[in-house]
Amino acid sequence: LYIANWTFRLVRRALTARKMDPELTLLLSRLSRWTVIILGIIAALQQVNFNVSIFVAGLGLVGFTLGFAFQDIAKNFIAGVLLLLQQPFDIGDAIEVAGYGGTVTDIEIRSTTIRTWDGKHVIIPNADVYTGVITNFSRSPKRRLELEVGVGYGSNLEEVTALVKQAIAGVEGVQTDPAPVVSFHTFGDSSVNLTVYFWVDTAAVGLLDARDQA
Repeated sequence: LYIANWTFRLVRRALTARKMDPELTLLLSRLSRWTVIILGIIAALQQVNFNVSIFVAGLGLVGFTLGFAFQDIAKNFIAGVLLLLQQPFDIGDAIEVAGYGGTVTDIEIRSTTIRTWDGKHVIIPNADVYTGVITNFSRSPKRRLELEVGVGYGSNLEEVTALVKQAIAGVEGVQTDPAPVVSFHTFGDSSVNLTVYFWVDTAAVGLLDARDQA
């Protein structure tokens, strides 16, 4: 146990020095500790002439039985390990998965915790996270917004286009590349409708604030 804890600290210190991802560092550190513990138990049993082969075979049978009985837990465990290894998102990322959107607050072996946009804490089984469609908003800070506007039938549409682009250019965080695009698309009952498409840097302004300013 002493060597296992020492190994845990050593691996964690080494991976931290290499600036490894915190979640992956924790996973590998824990695996190293349990590896030492299991090897230590086997070595100790051999010292007292214990039949390790039969013991390991028995553990395999018990493990198979428990794995069948608790297959959902095992599935979530494996999914959690894969999530920590592949890292489709990190703690603090804004994501949408399994019908929930929010900020990731914790990634554990069994589940992932998300703080939703309206402040709820949702715990999602890792199997649902891993097999579901994951949208990571934090990996792409530039987002495109759409805003629909209606103008009177007597309006000069070229002048309208210029005015809309001028107004959008004054919104905080709006990107010039790609530039805002104005597209007329519908003849309404009392207006000609257009949609302006523009990109914003979410590191500079929130999506709701950018839409409100626009």
